[in-house]
Amino acid sequence: MRHRSCSVSRAYLQIRLFYTHKGTEKLFEHLPVSHGVFLAESISGDSSFSHGVAFCQAIERAAEIEVPQRAQVIRTVLLELERLYNHVGDIGAIATDVGFVIANMHAGRLREMLLAINEHLTGNRLLRGMVAVGGVRRDWSPIPGVPHVHGILLAVGRLQQKPHRYAVAR
Repeated sequence: MRHRSCSVSRAYLQIRLFYTHKGTEKLFEHLPVSHGVFLAESISGDSSFSHGVAFCQAIERAAEIEVPQRAQVIRTVLLELERLYNHVGDIGAIATDVGFVIANMHAGRLREMLLAINEHLTGNRLLRGMVAVGGVRRDWSPIPGVPHVHGILLAVGRLQQKPHRYAVAR
């Protein structure tokens, strides 16, 4: 069986998704909760924030911990930023798979802009170290040199408009 893309013939490609059991669940059993957050963040690099939030939400629900509204808003914005940079990267990879490398380059540029926003907001491009049981580790407003959230959201809004400039003419 051969795979054809853009008139280029490729050798047979068979994808095998193997899952390595790393014993991560067992590691959680003997860790203090504060260390568990960091372990949860290390499960998957691109989804470190969402794994950390899931761990924190499980602990918060079990311990009946109330998360402040502001922390919930910060978590939501960061989860959406993580989702955006993952989707942009995936779209670029799909474009490459069908031979549209230019689109992948544009997706890479947009993903880099999103990662820069993450770094401005949290000090880490992949949002690590931001989530904590009961809320978040840092608030945005009192940190000197970090743009206000409103400015960041405007930057995200500009990102949504830019791809239209690069639309393929028909």
